[in-house]
Amino acid sequence: MSFKDAEGAIFAEWQQRHDKSFVRDGVVDEYTFRASSPKIVYVLKEVNDFDGGGWDLRELLLGKLASGIPGKTWNNVTRWTMGLRDLSKDIPWSVLQNINEKQRKDTLKSVCVVNIKKTPGAGTADEKAVIQIAKQDEELLRKQLDFYKPDLVICCGRRLTDVYYKVFGENAVRQITSQSLPYWRSTNGLFVIVDHPQARKSAKALYDALIGSVQKITP
Repeated sequence: MSFKDAEGAIFAEWQQRHDKSFVRDGVVDEYTFRASSPKIVYVLKEVNDFDGGGWDLRELLLGKLASGIPGKTWNNVTRWTMGLRDLSKDIPWSVLQNINEKQRKDTLKSVCVVNIKKTPGAGTADEKAVIQIAKQDEELLRKQLDFYKPDLVICCGRRLTDVYYKVFGENAVRQITSQSLPYWRSTNGLFVIVDHPQARKSAKALYDALIGSVQKITP
């Protein structure tokens, strides 16, 4: 079964719990994701949308968010993915500092993005609402992640570490990297908890913490 078919089946079940504001997510481009190494899933809290949702994040990541002005989140996800795909090299920051359209387009189509809360929020996530939804939907969240079989899962937002661990790693041994990032290994790959890509830290600090950690905990 293709990812698109698997996602469609689970989203049909999922959407019954919510309403027309449901925002679909997942593998941006199936061919590119399958051909990528490592296969990376980013887990985020929710999308931002003051107009009520009802759209597909995958389509935006192939179009507007890749070619337009995507803001801090997707530029940082692009940087992180480029670094994670080339861990044996120390990519000069000059290559990553100013992310261009080609880098975003080539990189974002290769990833998978999963939101814990499938209905939109405002500029700042209501963490209580995200936690409540995680408890309600944890079985479906695990089911969605299961069929991607990722190598690496980057969970964004360290304040939700306990939520991510309960949903995706409750039977795994939770450890801490030298950069103080929580991580664990499971049948769904290596999970690392990082600051949200919009955290009030420099893009370089966020990048260095993630890449430095993964370099040390992978063979």
